[in-house]
Amino acid sequence: MTRVAIAVPVLALVWAGVTIGGSLIAAPAKFAAPSLDLRMALEVGHEQFFWIWIAERVLCAVLIGALVFRPPAARWWLAAPILVFALQQLFVVPLLDARTVRIITGETVPDSRLHLVFAVLEFVKVAALVAAGIVALRTGSSPPSGRAS
Repeated sequence: MTRVAIAVPVLALVWAGVTIGGSLIAAPAKFAAPSLDLRMALEVGHEQFFWIWIAERVLCAVLIGALVFRPPAARWWLAAPILVFALQQLFVVPLLDARTVRIITGETVPDSRLHLVFAVLEFVKVAALVAAGIVALRTGSSPPSGRAS
């Protein structure tokens, strides 16, 4: 495998790991800590996600850069997680961020399903990243045409 060929699955799987560790394990875990009230847990989460999203943006950008060197058919597998991430960042995250800031500052806000929507998108993104990583590993050693030599 070339360096670029190995970069795509590595980046996809590292990105999946960042999401699993930060969003799907650490984020819910802080709400189980009895000494953290909701406002404090949200404040910690606000900072946590700030740094997770920096890592995700970097991984996404590098992955997009690496895809330039891959055959067009190999790029489609990564379209799904990149599009989910874009959807999250452009639409869901700004709404969640505004809601979180309102709660942190002491405002009472109505119930919302935004966190559920975000969590579902996280699971979809992770599944797509793992699938793309596996497919890239399996096809990474084939020539650019996609045919075995």
